[in-house]
Amino acid sequence: MKTAVVIGATGDVGRGIVPALSGAGYRVAAVGRSMAKLDLLNEDLAIPDLVLVEGSVGSTAEAARLAEALTRAALRPEVIVVTVNGQATGLPLRDL
Repeated sequence: MKTAVVIGATGDVGRGIVPALSGAGYRVAAVGRSMAKLDLLNEDLAIPDLVLVEGSVGSTAEAARLAEALTRAALRPEVIVVTVNGQATGLPLRDL
């Protein structure tokens, strides 16, 4: 099964993209800064195989920690969707 990572999954745009990707056959990893908000997303969407990952790309250090978390979870995405506004890390996500 193909994997997609949605960074900013708990926001308005992410809440629309997560179920769309799941419906298209992707295993989705929902990334957000708050585990409480990710848990609410999980309850609201009720996607059985949704993977919840707490993390951020707000800085290079945070993006590196997120990359490590995705690696530990054995998530090698074919698709990465970033729905957040804010500070760029200066590094391409594919390099992280």
